[in-house]
Amino acid sequence: MIPFSILEKLSFKFKLFSFLLLFGYTFMNFITIQKPEAQITGKILNSNGEPVIFAIVRIYQNENLISEVTTDFNGDFIIEKVNPNIYELVVITVSCDPYFQKDLKVNGNEKKEIGVITMNCISEKEAKKNS
Repeated sequence: MIPFSILEKLSFKFKLFSFLLLFGYTFMNFITIQKPEAQITGKILNSNGEPVIFAIVRIYQNENLISEVTTDFNGDFIIEKVNPNIYELVVITVSCDPYFQKDLKVNGNEKKEIGVITMNCISEKEAKKNS
């Protein structure tokens, strides 16, 4: 028969081992689940310096659409939860030529500021004249 004190020690060691194993497993899952998520921000203006509202801003990776947002009333946009990679940025809006920026590199948890993008847009007069 095994003395009670040995069983007590085994029981404590088993509990400690189980706790450490569970804690380690949970901690490793937490680390592997968290992905660095970056953010891309910028402002879209026309050639007169006015904000281009509701412009569609997209990022592509290998010709696959990754994310799409629209600009607000100030021409600002924010693309959130972007994984680190190299993207192509595309801006599309009515009555403006599309804008393309290739090789946009995004790192880790970076807040990538594109700055001001000036779109080549036609005026209302030109649009009416062409229709």
